[in-house]
Amino acid sequence: AGRAVRMGSIGSVVSDSKHIVEEEEWYIIGRNAIIKQNSYNRVVRQIASMLRPTASIILLVGLYVGLIGKKKKQEDKILYQKILFYQQTEQDSLGERMRGSMINAALVVAGIIGITFIFLILFSLKAKKVASGFLVVILGFLICAPWIYFSHEFFRVYAPFPLEALSFSMFIYNFTVCGLVALTFSRLRSSIFNKAYLIILCVSLVWPFTEFPELTVWCTLGLLTIYDLLAVLTPCGPLRFIMEREITAASTLPGLMYTGEFFRLGLGDFVFYGVLVARSMFLDSNTTLSCCLAVSMGLVLTIIITRSAKTLSAIPALPVSVVFGFVFYVLTPLVVNPYLERLTRPFY
Repeated sequence: AGRAVRMGSIGSVVSDSKHIVEEEEWYIIGRNAIIKQNSYNRVVRQIASMLRPTASIILLVGLYVGLIGKKKKQEDKILYQKILFYQQTEQDSLGERMRGSMINAALVVAGIIGITFIFLILFSLKAKKVASGFLVVILGFLICAPWIYFSHEFFRVYAPFPLEALSFSMFIYNFTVCGLVALTFSRLRSSIFNKAYLIILCVSLVWPFTEFPELTVWCTLGLLTIYDLLAVLTPCGPLRFIMEREITAASTLPGLMYTGEFFRLGLGDFVFYGVLVARSMFLDSNTTLSCCLAVSMGLVLTIIITRSAKTLSAIPALPVSVVFGFVFYVLTPLVVNPYLERLTRPFY
């Protein structure tokens, strides 16, 4: 009887241990599922936090192109084209246009590289206050000048009467000062006020490119994509150096980065997303929608790649979206539009 009791107790102990092991296995499975679900939710939040500003920029650029850009004649676009080295004319051959557009694009990219290296030198010298002051001056000009031009063009097209200079000057002054406060004060870095002005700043930088010749825009996007790859991925890349220094310092220079759900994207990437879609708006609605989809797909894929590549501190955000956008920009008028046109034809 005693032996039976002992065997029964051993059996109960074995049975209890099995239950404990099964409970631990189910606990581990449930915990892993929760961790995986939280990871998915985090990725979705990051994607949404980047798609919102992208959609806002596309919408504002679309309003400009629809209200003013498409209504302007070629002779009215001289203001921005005067800053280009090559002035395209209808008599120029394709080779001349391509060569001139490459020169224009190279000069634009050289300017961007020059400004980047100025910040790189200031970072190397640990002169962050000087870098911040230099950036504040640039931000003030970028907020002020394009909006003066936009206001002038809007009233010229829709309200052909003279503006009262004093009131308009006070409006632009207050608009610029509010923007600088929103972009530079550290307490406002994560506020809606700050993000709204970052979007406004991006739109201000997109407007000039809507008046550049088409080949110049695409050559600029191509060269910038190559530069973005080299500047971020190479060990001595200037953008990689600046971003790593910012991460180390746990701070961000004003007006350079858009932060959402702990995912940061450079404003230059948003700007050229808007430039790509703005060019498509001069063609047709199908191409515009295709390019919007292409940019969104490229941004989502970039975020996924960034989360997967844990060994890299930064990933270039332009190449995927620009390649997708260019493919959709070319194929939609050539393939999609004729196909849709045939579908709408009567069968008889």
